[in-house]
Amino acid sequence: MPKLGMQPVREQQLVEAALQVLSVEGFARTTMARVGRQAGLSTGTVQHYFHDKEGLLVATLAALNKRIGEATIERMRGARTPIERLHAIADVQFDDEQFSSDMVAVWHALWGNLREVPRLVRLQTIFERRMQSNVQHAMRQLVPVGDVADQTDSMLAMIYGLWMKAAQPANDISPARARRLIRSYLHHQVVVPYSEAVHE
Repeated sequence: MPKLGMQPVREQQLVEAALQVLSVEGFARTTMARVGRQAGLSTGTVQHYFHDKEGLLVATLAALNKRIGEATIERMRGARTPIERLHAIADVQFDDEQFSSDMVAVWHALWGNLREVPRLVRLQTIFERRMQSNVQHAMRQLVPVGDVADQTDSMLAMIYGLWMKAAQPANDISPARARRLIRSYLHHQVVVPYSEAVHE
């Protein structure tokens, strides 16, 4: 019987192992047995905490989204202006650790197989709606109301596009370059064009 208080420790250990396996093996080859071996635990132990592969993957995606969400909140606390809040949102997406080659592989393994696991779709939908809401909130203070939706979608498309680029074999998008590209985009497409705009 597991020791009292071991559950969160074991769950975190197994989520970290799942991230490592996903980054190397991809979605289909990530199994309870491989995750158990990576963590130095038995397959039975993995099943005890997560029941099946779906449960483990849902917990893994939830942990990833929680990390990004908490990091975004923390960075946005220090933002004094709407454009700084947009920078904060993008900077978290392209943080050196978050945008590493291993994490890019993990995210694409999960994104590419969302339809196979409806619970993953629901989790990711909630996360993406929160990010969209954060971007919209800042955009409302920067651009006319009629342009908020388009500018929000454009920034999100830029973020997702850089993530897609990072997964390509000829990838040359470093975290620093991604952050620089997003800031340049916001400056030339939002700050400069709307600096003289009269908001409704």
